[in-house]
Amino acid sequence: MQVHWFSLVIYEPTFRPLFDYVRTGTALPSQRPFLLLLSTVLGLGAWYHAQRPRSAGGLSSEESKQWIEKLISNAESRMIELLDQSSMTAVQTLTLLGSFFVYHGRPNLSFSLLGATVK
Repeated sequence: MQVHWFSLVIYEPTFRPLFDYVRTGTALPSQRPFLLLLSTVLGLGAWYHAQRPRSAGGLSSEESKQWIEKLISNAESRMIELLDQSSMTAVQTLTLLGSFFVYHGRPNLSFSLLGATVK
């Protein structure tokens, strides 16, 4: 499988402990920015999963599309909140969203979002 450059936006040694809080059900409301990042990462993962042939027990193409829509729209609906934060997590999330949009039919939004993220 081929992964684009944006996979380097996430630093795993920092990401994994925060993910473990979510996995174990001990995430706090103050970790909301990370939850939006996780939603975006999982949405991108669902998109890559949908590109592969379906394996036994895997998600159908339609199920993958539903997950992509839900996960990406979750972060997308909070873009203003993310733009208002000055955190590495917000920059990571907005960079991933901008990259996703440029390749999925929303280049104008992508370039505006990426420009705002850089500033």
